[in-house]
Amino acid sequence: MTLSSAPESSSFESALDEQDADRRARRKATVVTVIGLLLAFAGALLLWLETRAEEVSAIREIPAAQRSELYQSTRRALLAVCDPPRRPAGLEDYCDAQARFIQQFDECDEACRDVARHAARQPRH
Repeated sequence: MTLSSAPESSSFESALDEQDADRRARRKATVVTVIGLLLAFAGALLLWLETRAEEVSAIREIPAAQRSELYQSTRRALLAVCDPPRRPAGLEDYCDAQARFIQQFDECDEACRDVARHAARQPRH
């Protein structure tokens, strides 16, 4: 009596081939997903940079006297309203936006950036 292992070997190799094909398909899907996520992130970053550049450009186009008044009023609001110990509840988003906004002015020096950092929402621990 001879035992033949050819049919068993063939089904084993077939199962291995299927597993290998499944691994390749999962790897390909992962690579496609990662590439898609990277492209989406890059697109969002480019859009954000373009929007920021447009806003900075628009600020620079404001006549000097008006730009100075806008800068000063934004700075006053940050100091008066957005100081964290005195900030009314619910104004966190407003203060964050104003802190980002003022930093786009050419006039915003290191002292201005300190005011903006202080006025922005503090990270919660």
